[in-house]
Amino acid sequence: MAAALQQAGRTLLKPVRYDHTALTLPDFVLTDTAEPTVVEVSGLDSEEYLRRKETKIGEYQSTGTHLIGWRPPEPLPDVSAGQVMKVVIAERTTDMA
Repeated sequence: MAAALQQAGRTLLKPVRYDHTALTLPDFVLTDTAEPTVVEVSGLDSEEYLRRKETKIGEYQSTGTHLIGWRPPEPLPDVSAGQVMKVVIAERTTDMA
């Protein structure tokens, strides 16, 4: 995902420290969008992980945060500027306008 974002010329931050008061720690945050867009890479299937993932997605939705989600080994989403953001929940994908 990092390579795809760099290849697409995206401007991003890589959060490296977890603030225990924050509900989320995204893999990347795109800063070249009108509002910051978080990028989450998921890959585990445990019940606890999937519950946590749904909690994080719910937090992003409740705050109006745009999200690009990717679950390897699925194909990478289109990360070029101006694309519709995707919210990935377990095995479903929902478009966010």
